[in-house]
Amino acid sequence: MRGIEFVEDKKIRKTLDPKYAFSARVAAECMKRGMFIEYSGGCDRGQSGDMIMFGPPFIINEAQIEQAVEILSQAFDENLLSDSSNFLTF
Repeated sequence: MRGIEFVEDKKIRKTLDPKYAFSARVAAECMKRGMFIEYSGGCDRGQSGDMIMFGPPFIINEAQIEQAVEILSQAFDENLLSDSSNFLTF
């Protein structure tokens, strides 16, 4: 299992504003492209924070890893922090 935590400011570890539901948006964009990832909020003392988690099978091959990285890259290319993005917030 691997995870990625998203922050607004890496130096001071300021978390993203929960109103963006950023990790949920990343997960939804990945799902549109056929890849399921787990997401979570509230990882900063239960108040704020966003992260995604990967749990690929042990038998994953290099081509599948490259495909997963490409899907994640495409998801990040979307304007996920826009207040006007067409997304159902949680």
